[in-house]
Amino acid sequence: MVFHAVPSVNSGRWMGRPGQSAYATARQLLVANPGMSPLRLRKELGSTFPTPKAIESNLVRQCPSCAWHLYHSDLFRFDWVRRCPAHGNPIVSMCPKCQRPWPDIYSLTFDSCDVCGLPSVTELPGRVQPEAVLAPFTRLWDFVHAEAPELDLAKSWGWADEMDALYWQNMESQVCWQPVSHQSRWFPSFQSHWHPEFSASELHSLGVDLVDLPMQHLIAQVRPWSIPKISERTWWRHNGNRETLIRFPMPSRLALIAKTGQDIANWVDQHVPKAHALRVGFCGNSLEGYLKNWTIPCPFCLAFSMWWCIVTQRYFNPKRAVRSAHFMFTKSVGYRTWSALTERVLLYICDRENPSFHDRYYRPDLWFQRWFYQRSLQLIFCELFELASFLVHRYSECRLKKNPIAWDHRNHYKRAWKSSAMIAGGFEKDRINVWCTNENPLDNLQPGFPEATHYLHQDGLAGDAFLRDVDWDPDNMAVWSADSFPEVFEKTALDLHEWGWNSPWSRQKWYRLEN
Repeated sequence: MVFHAVPSVNSGRWMGRPGQSAYATARQLLVANPGMSPLRLRKELGSTFPTPKAIESNLVRQCPSCAWHLYHSDLFRFDWVRRCPAHGNPIVSMCPKCQRPWPDIYSLTFDSCDVCGLPSVTELPGRVQPEAVLAPFTRLWDFVHAEAPELDLAKSWGWADEMDALYWQNMESQVCWQPVSHQSRWFPSFQSHWHPEFSASELHSLGVDLVDLPMQHLIAQVRPWSIPKISERTWWRHNGNRETLIRFPMPSRLALIAKTGQDIANWVDQHVPKAHALRVGFCGNSLEGYLKNWTIPCPFCLAFSMWWCIVTQRYFNPKRAVRSAHFMFTKSVGYRTWSALTERVLLYICDRENPSFHDRYYRPDLWFQRWFYQRSLQLIFCELFELASFLVHRYSECRLKKNPIAWDHRNHYKRAWKSSAMIAGGFEKDRINVWCTNENPLDNLQPGFPEATHYLHQDGLAGDAFLRDVDWDPDNMAVWSADSFPEVFEKTALDLHEWGWNSPWSRQKWYRLEN
């Protein structure tokens, strides 16, 4: 019988430093055991060797000096950490010496770079930095982990709409508000507001990109709310067999829609080229359809049209309302569901780790509901304009390559939440505490599009459509006044609804073609 000796594994613990990431631990193990592959180390060490998922989540950004010293911190995952707390170097995504992306753990054995590769044992003296040098990392971790109950509570509560709670058909929508987390771009602004002991100068010295955003703290009373029992038959009885609005916005909400729409029209008027006429239409073509006609939908008109769809279509029967699925390009770019517009906002408490826990609903004060609704109107347009801007850039690039059917991952839209979409809050018995940035979300939009682009300003409207002749000029009181706007709202809703369902790109045909 032949016995095979099991090779001993060097733990490399003498290279380890407090607060290092799983990627640094795996790299140090490979340095301490030359000739052994990551797969072999995983087999020998078992759970001691970091899992691939833990390692791969730390590969995007790195400090070059830390890389040379065989160190990496999970702090580099946060986009708001722009410079290394210890060395002051910019956190970069490529090795400055070999000009390649930082290697994953399985590529290290083939990497001979002096900075990001695996040094030999003879090169190790002097490369492991003293723990005293890493003291700024400890201080920055203290800032990240400073007690913030508002962040923990955000995991167990959310926002809903009264109509969404009553009629389950619209529950697939998600609210545009996003709770602040450690990964949020504006997390330092919220955390420094809650913990002033971390001064702005200290955070800047630790490499934090801190933006001085004014914060507002709102306190609203809440009272329990129970979902009334209502059948689907009752829902259909609201409008019978007619395709019309089953209800109308509350007067206060209608006034907010008019105010926000006028603000959007004024913002468009300040940022569009001269002689631009803002139009609301139904852009139902596919990406390839636009490219073959060498036309691109106007991003301002497209975002404004989609915004009107979200605002108006929730007042139709949810089974017949026009949704994002009716816009063919939405699935092509990976954007499927509108953000929910919370007309009558509710706070619901849930426990995702306890399946037996029943969700509880609370209704906040009326002034808070109005504030929440107006802010949501602004945020939704910002999100839709980002989508429209993304489409314009992708369309232009496809046109330059003259290959409109060439799809890749860059054509998939990823929502980028702005500072104004971040919110934190806490629930205390009969009230809620809410923190968010105090600024106009429209001020964050900075449009920039390729020059000499031919935009299609209006698409998919019948010749006798009401929307064809509407002048959305912000100074046109025939549209925005309190007396005329209710009629404008109703006719706009009916036009968009009629075209969305009667056009060739109805829901059934759209699914058949795209799938």
